[in-house]
Amino acid sequence: MENIIIKTFQDTKNNESKKKIFLGLHCNSYDYTERKIYDFKISKKHHWDDYNVFIKDNDYLEKLYDRLLESLSTSLNKFHACKKSKLYWEMILGPWLIYFCTNIFDRWKNIEQLSPNKSFSTEINGSLKKFLISNDIQEYKTVLTSETYNHYIFSKILIFLKDKEKIKIEFFKTNRNFDDDIPIRIKKKVIKKLFLKHLLEIL
Repeated sequence: MENIIIKTFQDTKNNESKKKIFLGLHCNSYDYTERKIYDFKISKKHHWDDYNVFIKDNDYLEKLYDRLLESLSTSLNKFHACKKSKLYWEMILGPWLIYFCTNIFDRWKNIEQLSPNKSFSTEINGSLKKFLISNDIQEYKTVLTSETYNHYIFSKILIFLKDKEKIKIEFFKTNRNFDDDIPIRIKKKVIKKLFLKHLLEIL
């Protein structure tokens, strides 16, 4: 049984004989105790290295983007009690939505391309209940490479596909601060936002 590594919350440094599959460069880490960088080679060929697959997936993502934009435009107009056009919301949401669709779909494809003739196992941190919501597209692009974000997204996909892809999942708990790998600049913005929200509630 092959072991899927989705994040360095797990003990990826042990000497177990079972083969490990690293789902992305976010699995690399720096061990502060050993003062050593663990740089794991991602040997699996990326699905978009195949040009035909890339073109097919690009067509799908364009249609998905349009469907989601339509749905978001309707929901946001209702929420804000306004009647803004789809183009209006696209100017605001478009850049982020493209990144979001591509990012989530890319991670879905990483799991989907696992061999159907093999069984897999992985460990998911059950302490992680949510992931950081970015304030803008620049912050989102930064969070994309973080361990916490990738662990959360991959865990949701793995749980959803566990029966279809023959994936055995074990949950564990940790006291680790999940914000450890989130850039300080983003943390400060979130703290400021929460402070202002609390202040407004008092007033």
